[in-house]
Parts: sequence; structure tokens; C-alpha cells
Amino acid sequence: MLFRSYLAYVTAYLKAHYPTDFLSALLTSETGNTAKVVKYISECRDMGIRVLPPDVNSSDFTFTPADDPKAEGKSNSGIRFGLGAIKNVGANAVESIVKARTEGGPFKSLFDFCERVDLSAVNRRMIESFIRAGAMDSLEGTRAQNMAVIRSEEHTSELQS
Repeated sequence: MLFRSYLAYVTAYLKAHYPTDFLSALLTSETGNTAKVVKYISECRDMGIRVLPPDVNSSDFTFTPADDPKAEGKSNSGIRFGLGAIKNVGANAVESIVKARTEGGPFKSLFDFCERVDLSAVNRRMIESFIRAGAMDSLEGTRAQNMAVIRSEEHTSELQS
């Protein structure tokens, strides 16, 4: 019983003093459970912590504390949605994206993305999931335009599922 009390104390302390780090870890631990992720995202909003959308140019596999450009002077006032929480996306795909981003800088367009990532790790279905989730909104074009490019016949042969 003493251990449970101590665990509750430490958990409350971390949540009170390091809320973005705590909730990032909590969201990451529940990545496969959509209901709990939704619950914890709601809790973030209640605490005034923005959950920033996924982005191939700044997200990692997990939920991570991130500077929110709309926060007034607070550091780490947001949580960046992890790419691993997007349906149909695995660790190898995210690893390939992060590696390409680290080596060549931010992706500029869908074409640039497809040229630089390992297409044996990132397939068409994953790219469609990224587009639907808004993870490619920082790239040129709208979601509809990027989806049309992915579904066009000349690109489909390169990006087979």
C-alpha cells in the first residue's frame, strides 16, 4: 500500500510541475488506445496545453513537448502529436522520415518528401494517412492536391502499398 501512495504522489508531482513532459509521456504510452488519447488530449486543453498537429517536418515517432508559436513567451507550452499515433504508420517509416529530415532539412513538397525518404519503409497508404492527418500541411499544396498526386497513375507505380 505504501508503494501505491508513493506512486500517486510522484505522478501528481510530475503532472503539476512538468505538465507537458508528463502528458507527452502519458499520450505516448496510450498511443494504441484512441479513447484514452482523446481523453488525455482533452485534459491537455483543460490545462491550457496546446496539442500541435502532426507534421513530417517537426514530429517524431512519439508525442513530444514542443514550443508553441502561439504561446506568449512560455517555453514547451505545447505537445507535438507523434507520427507513430497516425493509423497505418510504423516505427520504420518514421525513422526513415526523421533520418531524411535530419540529413537534408525540412521537406518542401510531396515530391521532395518522396525523393528523400526510403520508399521501402514508407508506402503509399502511409503517405495517404499522413495527408489525411494533416502531417503534410506544411508542404506545398493542399491536402486535396497532395492526395490527387499520390493517387495519380504516374506516381502510383513508385509508391506501391
